[in-house]
Amino acid sequence: MAKKKAKEESEEPEEEVQDEPEDEEESKGGFLKKAVKVILGLALIIVGIGSYWYWWPELVLVIKGCLGAFVALIGLVVIMIGVSD
Repeated sequence: MAKKKAKEESEEPEEEVQDEPEDEEESKGGFLKKAVKVILGLALIIVGIGSYWYWWPELVLVIKGCLGAFVALIGLVVIMIGVSD
């Protein structure tokens, strides 16, 4: 008990951290950074969707070309599951 009591007395109390209010410049800068990121994200989404419209025939060709390999890989996974049981 004496050791525990001595240990508690030797520990310094923790200092309380006070929250300082943010400056207006920091909050405006944070808002501006968020706004730029949101606008950039929306622009990339629009460009991505537009690329599907522009390259649709090539995209269909790629999907048709990869379809056989995809089905073969699914078959390989099914065989591996069957063998492992």
